[in-house]
Amino acid sequence: MIIGFIVTVAFVMGALLNGAYAARTGSVNVFAVKIVIVLWTTAVGMMIVIQITVMTKRILRAIELASKK
Repeated sequence: MIIGFIVTVAFVMGALLNGAYAARTGSVNVFAVKIVIVLWTTAVGMMIVIQITVMTKRILRAIELASKK
């Protein structure tokens, strides 16, 4: 889960830096696209972290049930 969080933070930081560069150039259309990229990257990253957490809980539960038999 920590690795997924680190990857998410890295992608979001990269997208934010890219958006900041677009804002400095003054192009409104490019800036809007970059902001959408930031939002999309954040959403996808959070979904990855959530899915990894859910899978980890399921695996640990399966191991717990298997060890009781």
